Amino acid sequence: MSEEERDIVKRGLRTVIAAVPTVGGFFAQAWSEYEGYVQSKRLDEFFDELAKQCKQLQERIQKMEEYIKGSSEIPTLMERIIYNVERETSQGKRRMYAEALAKSAAVGPEISFDQKLTSIDTLDVLTETDIKVLGYFAPGYRIQVSQMLPSAGPWNQLAEPLGKLVVSISKLESRGLLSQTSSANIVFGFEGDADHWVNRWRRKTFEITPFGKTFVELVGAKPEKL
Repeated sequence: MSEEERDIVKRGLRTVIAAVPTVGGFFAQAWSEYEGYVQSKRLDEFFDELAKQCKQLQERIQKMEEYIKGSSEIPTLMERIIYNVERETSQGKRRMYAEALAKSAAVGPEISFDQKLTSIDTLDVLTETDIKVLGYFAPGYRIQVSQMLPSAGPWNQLAEPLGKLVVSISKLESRGLLSQTSSANIVFGFEGDADHWVNRWRRKTFEITPFGKTFVELVGAKPEKL
């Protein structure tokens, strides 16, 4: 957050305090704690994790020394990542940012700068649940959505667990991490209305894209078992 943005927040809080002193005081206290402690703690944890990742990848990073010195990749990625880390509430994702930065240095030009930057921006918009869903596809198999749902119970009771999957899969597909693919040789037996949204989604099949594999490699998303 820039100094200008911080000033805007402080002016806004003063307005709230003036209008509703008790409530405004709570907001001001929460912001003060966030700005003075929470953000710095997140950055401290991030750099601790970055040090661990760099130690593990030390040999590979040293081989890319000339490339790193000759490009502006790392400072640019670091600037974007630090901005995201300050705002990120998920400790797991903050660790992924550290791994992504260390691996970006270790792979050098093997992965393009555009893909590295896109991976960082993609990590920012995904939740831990989205990343876990992506993990099911990480090994490279085609997976039918019905395989990711509880096997027991009638089809019309699958709306709640399926609804959560629809949100994650749609987001992953929109970011180019997954793609719908052929359901050939995958048997699907449905009951009830074939055109109901539950059945339409249950028979969809997806697989991870090349960019999805790059993202998994950079951020260290763990493969999940069905």
